[in-house]
Amino acid sequence: PLRGEGSGVSYSGYTVFAGELDYDSFDNGDVGYKVYIGPGQYFVITDIGNGRYQWYAFLAKPAGSAALEEKP
Repeated sequence: PLRGEGSGVSYSGYTVFAGELDYDSFDNGDVGYKVYIGPGQYFVITDIGNGRYQWYAFLAKPAGSAALEEKP
């Protein structure tokens, strides 16, 4: 199976959100990526060129918590 029992994979304890944006950073071209770390969370932003950035936000969440959260 692709996931679940017998798949060989397990939940890391983190849920990830990701996106891309246009951003005029003061250190554009000097820094490839930045990581910000806090309790139960961390954020990564990566320069993907031409004034574009890709970001990832990782939040510690219990397994199955997505089913309990309100959706837009």
